[in-house]
Amino acid sequence: MDARILVTESDWQLLDYAYRDLGAHGYEIVTARPDDAVAAHSRCHPDVVLTSMDDIAYFESQSPGALDEMMAHSVVLVTVALESDPGDWQALARRGCEILFKPLLHVTELRVAMEFAVRNQRRALFEKRRNDERDGGHFRAG
Repeated sequence: MDARILVTESDWQLLDYAYRDLGAHGYEIVTARPDDAVAAHSRCHPDVVLTSMDDIAYFESQSPGALDEMMAHSVVLVTVALESDPGDWQALARRGCEILFKPLLHVTELRVAMEFAVRNQRRALFEKRRNDERDGGHFRAG
């Protein structure tokens, strides 16, 4: 699957899975530190952002509205530790983030989550284009 993934998650296991498995399956992997995530997103225009709850808190504190800006153009897949407060990750899910619980038991968990996120991103782009065409008078029903 051809897709560009911006990874700000610093978990070594996820980085290894991203480079070895996702890279082998056609994904382009771009990494950035949390303090460069917003700028990296603007530069590379990823399909998916793979990040953590801590990273979101950091780049939102540095650039208010950063998450919403990323979500306007990419699916944001947030890794969440199983022992995390459900209220925290549920708030991100309500905002539209995809949630991936860790620890991951197998590399395929990340790949399946990524494939799902990419499909969602492409579906959203298709719907946006269809709505833009309809709103612009180009789409004619029946």
